[in-house]
Amino acid sequence: PEWMGDDELCFTVFEGSRFQIRKMDKIQEKIDEAKPETVDKPILSQHYWKPGSLGGQKVLAKLKYEKDYDMDIAQTQVNQDPIWGTNGGALLAFTDLLGNDQYYILLYNNAQSRSDFLRSMNFAVSKVSLGKRTNHAYGLFRYSGRFFNYKDDFFYEDRAGGFFTISYPFSHFKRFEFSTNLSYSDKDVTGLDRRYAWLTSNFVSLIHDNSIWSYTGPVEGTRYNLSVGNTYDIRFSNVNYWTFLVDIRKYVRLMPSLTYASRYMGLFNDGRETRWFYLGGSWDMRGYSRWSIRGEKVLFTSHELRFPFIDYLGIKFPFLSMVFPGIRGALFFDAGNAWNGNDYEGLIGSFGYGFRFNLGGFLVLRLDVGKKTDFESVNKDWFTQFFFGWDF
Repeated sequence: PEWMGDDELCFTVFEGSRFQIRKMDKIQEKIDEAKPETVDKPILSQHYWKPGSLGGQKVLAKLKYEKDYDMDIAQTQVNQDPIWGTNGGALLAFTDLLGNDQYYILLYNNAQSRSDFLRSMNFAVSKVSLGKRTNHAYGLFRYSGRFFNYKDDFFYEDRAGGFFTISYPFSHFKRFEFSTNLSYSDKDVTGLDRRYAWLTSNFVSLIHDNSIWSYTGPVEGTRYNLSVGNTYDIRFSNVNYWTFLVDIRKYVRLMPSLTYASRYMGLFNDGRETRWFYLGGSWDMRGYSRWSIRGEKVLFTSHELRFPFIDYLGIKFPFLSMVFPGIRGALFFDAGNAWNGNDYEGLIGSFGYGFRFNLGGFLVLRLDVGKKTDFESVNKDWFTQFFFGWDF
């Protein structure tokens, strides 16, 4: 609470699942009107007991914090894929007692034969320092193996280098970030050519997030990410392109349990050997297959009206009781497209309704039903998508 003037008090309260600011005036008048409580006073004794003194010396000391690291995460995985073969790896994370220093170690191998074992060994070692207002991180990495993307098809790339990044908070909700990395890249596109490059990437970002979350995602506030960067081959000039990213998300609570959410996103790559962006799937362009919309440039917008569908659901068996926090509903509209160069073909989109269910507090199940459109006609067939993930 804070005093405002001589006889007003300003304070915060939490009600209706949100924080509110309240003001109370005429404080002295309310105190005078209150009925004082009568307190029984004990009879004072003529003799007061006093504790005796303890012998010893008074020593003031200041101990230096000694970092003691412990392993927080140890995770391994082995998988078999009909195209990529057998892959295996491990992730380790170490932190000190206060969490100021964090170390991450990633090891994995994607060799398809014994002769490729050393050639396909991958690792990344990074340190994150959070002890001061300006956070920073740095590390080394080596990624090598057979990869695939829709622009280059199958290719083999060996990339090794290091990175450094800093993050400076202007407030609890807004921060500035800068990142840079330098790496050597040996890329062999299957059946075409081989490209060598010393790549440097530099990015600056302005990030804001004051959103308030509920069971399935944000319900109030604003989030945005504004980023610009350049990737350049400083040795051979084989790679040179600019990247621009704008992602703005706004949440307006129309009623305590009713939220209107909107998202506006623009992604642009321009230059030599650019990378593609992708749309499609339950997290953006619903009704379209995952990554089916791709290109150097992307425009996308999404709008949702989020409302409670079932507030409380309980099932009681003779041997077990199951309680679910609730099921949320949504009406959605998506629109966007991706293209290369100047080959923009207009917007496509989808609309419909969906349901969100929080399972165990950490996993949100999503079911969306709707129709696709090119804004000249509407597809006759309904689509159904089931996936997981928080609302945008």
